[in-house]
Amino acid sequence: MYSTFVSANNIFGKRVGIFANEIFALLLAQQWFDLSKKSSEGVGDYAASFNPIPPALIALIATAIECALRCWESGTYRSINFTDHDFAKVYRRHSKSLAWFEVKQPANLQQLCRTLWVDAWALAGKLPPADENEDEDLDDADFEAEEMGDRD
Repeated sequence: MYSTFVSANNIFGKRVGIFANEIFALLLAQQWFDLSKKSSEGVGDYAASFNPIPPALIALIATAIECALRCWESGTYRSINFTDHDFAKVYRRHSKSLAWFEVKQPANLQQLCRTLWVDAWALAGKLPPADENEDEDLDDADFEAEEMGDRD
């Protein structure tokens, strides 16, 4: 189910955007959106926390990818423990990159987070649940007006 999505969209050597390689959606789907696993927090009680995908989770996935790549950097697989001791600095580096992404291109980062949410659900073979905020009557302008005491 997962490999079809990746191979259909993977063009070797093509740059697809910052943190936008298909591996991110694939790993999200396998770890957090797999409907067959009880531990898939992205589809259970915590689903709202994954919509959109938080940058901290993207940093964690990037760190895990870097760990996996290091396992093969010699050309032969060698096991590397994915521990805080060994990868905290890597995680912080990816977190800083995402923070800089947010400063430079906040709309693009938000789009990436929303796209990862939708793609993870697609890879899981389901449509994402409807956005619970879709039908709300109030928005930020209403709250700002309330704070300022503007009343009609």
